Amino acid sequence: IYKMNPRERSKLITYLPAESNEMPGLYVEDYLFSARIPWITGIWESSKDVALVSEVVSKLGVSSFLKRRMSELSSGEKRRVQIAWCILREAKTLLLDEPTIHLDPSYQSWIISMLREIAREKLVLVVMHDINLALASHGIVIGFNVRADAAARNLARRENVDLRYYSVIYNLVEDIKAALQGL
Repeated sequence: IYKMNPRERSKLITYLPAESNEMPGLYVEDYLFSARIPWITGIWESSKDVALVSEVVSKLGVSSFLKRRMSELSSGEKRRVQIAWCILREAKTLLLDEPTIHLDPSYQSWIISMLREIAREKLVLVVMHDINLALASHGIVIGFNVRADAAARNLARRENVDLRYYSVIYNLVEDIKAALQGL
């Protein structure tokens, strides 16, 4: 991954940290179109890029935010825009740290459902601390700290969640996060 050029790496993996501060003066529309940069072959985005942004914006219910600045959004609105950005990147792998942070419960389950749908075609790695959301996330590779919480570990066993791969997944996620931080 270190030896790949940035454009190719961006097509391979997209990372959403738990907390991030995009340029506060950036308009949501510009931020979302920036996700398409690895795919743009000319000077401007293509009609395919415009159609894809329109589709994702509509699907995530963020079209009313397009002319607003990132700094004007609530933390939940900003998170939905950030998830839209990750989807628009069209990377083969999505690495999402706490994707449902700052979201109302209805949006949390909706985002998890959407990620499960995406996981049918792509690798979706999610790190979260909410055991209930993790248990509802069938089809998404989830890393959560079951060692720190005996109750969570027991609940996961009761729900037939296979935790054998937890440490492997956790280490993989940490390695990928470290690699991306070093870029």
